[in-house]
Order: sequence, then structure tokens, then C-alpha cells
Amino acid sequence: MSDKIKICIADDNENVAKNLASYLSLNERIYVTDICQNGKETINSILKKEVDFLITDIIMPEIDGIGVIEKIEEEIKNGNIKHKPNIIIVSALLHDNLKFNILDKGVNYYMTKPIDVDTLEQRIIEIYEYDQDNQYRQQVIDENIKKELYQIGIYPNLIGYSYMKRAVEILIKQPMIQKNFRKYVYTVLAQEDNTEIEKVEKSIINAVNTSWQKEAENVSKILEHTMYHKRKPSTRILLSTIAEKVKNELKSKEI
Repeated sequence: MSDKIKICIADDNENVAKNLASYLSLNERIYVTDICQNGKETINSILKKEVDFLITDIIMPEIDGIGVIEKIEEEIKNGNIKHKPNIIIVSALLHDNLKFNILDKGVNYYMTKPIDVDTLEQRIIEIYEYDQDNQYRQQVIDENIKKELYQIGIYPNLIGYSYMKRAVEILIKQPMIQKNFRKYVYTVLAQEDNTEIEKVEKSIINAVNTSWQKEAENVSKILEHTMYHKRKPSTRILLSTIAEKVKNELKSKEI
């Protein structure tokens, strides 16, 4: 079961939902976890059973499709949902303003009823496989960042470790922001941790100082192709160099 694509279907029209579930279930890669007729049932189902996809209508009793999406986000923030499902909207009510609204709320795909179920099935597979590729890439990034930080004496028990690791992740995805490192990276880290920028900055600087005191030789090796390889680097230079090194390793592995 764990290797199947798990889907929850939410539609107040029971026949439509059951027919869709029956068709999708013909694909051996897909498992329909639940069929729900209203928003409250849908939320309860997702809270109990982790799913890869939620296929939902907009118009439903008790809580509509938009409300369901907002509630899922709330439960994710509260830690009650660990894995955010991909969301596909299937509805007869999809005017342009609504389309922009649902996409802004993180909906992955939408289709206007009546739908082509073959196209829906194809989109589910495409989105799922794209997610799997991204998860593997993220896993490799995570492992490589940990390895680089470990080599310069930055361990998980060190204050500032989690900030440094996350900062490298941000620089890998958005290398241009290194030019305004403090303004952007520290701000994002502070917002994510609901703390002050000064606390984030102090934690990272202390970690860099500890690294230089204990592992100056290894720090210099990371910076050997830069002008900073013989002296203690700034936080921006060190983390940007680590990010570039990890990116090059990904390229070499064609990931």
C-alpha cells in the first residue's frame, strides 16, 4: 500500500465521486482512501489518513473546497498533518477570478466539469512523479549539506546548525540573494522560526567562529579556490561557497 498513490475524493455528488473512484482504481498504482460528501468529512479523513492527493469540488456542504484547503494549511501549521497533499480542483464553477484564487492557495491543478478522466489520471501520475524526483533531489541536497557542515565542525547539537543548514538550502535555490545576504536570508530564517533577525545572525556567527577555531584547516579547504582560503571567511562567503559546492555535486550526479 505504501508504494501506491493515495487519493481522497471529495464531492457532494455521491455518484460522481464513486464513478471517479472506480475509474481511478483501475490503475494499479492508485488507491482511493476515502470518498467524502462534505468538507468536514474531507478534513477528518485527511487528518486520519495521509494522502498524496485530494481531488475536491468547490461547492460542498458544511465547508466548501476553499475552506478545506485553508483548513489543511492550518492543520499543517499546527503539526496535525505532516504531509501536505497535492490538491486538484474538479468543479463546474471555475471562473477566472476563482482560478487565480485557488492557484494562489497552492492548488496544483484544476479541471472544469465535465472532466476527461484520462487527462485527470495522467496529471495525477505526472504530478506524483515530479514530486518523487523533487523528494529525491531534496534528500541528496540534505545529505550533502550535512556532510559539508560536519567536515567543518558544525554538528546538529551546535547552536546555529539548523540556521546554517537552512541558509545553504535557500542559497542553493536562490543564489542571487547572497548579494543581500543579511536582508533576505536572515529575514527568511527569522520569519520561519518566529524570532528576531539578531538572534539568527548571532547564532550563525557563533557557529562560524566555533568552526574556524576548531576546523580552520577544513574551512580553508572548502575555500581553497577563493581569495578567502587563508583567513576566516564571512558568514556569507562560507555559506555561499558550501551552497555552490553542493550544487556542483548535484550537477556531477545529474540530479
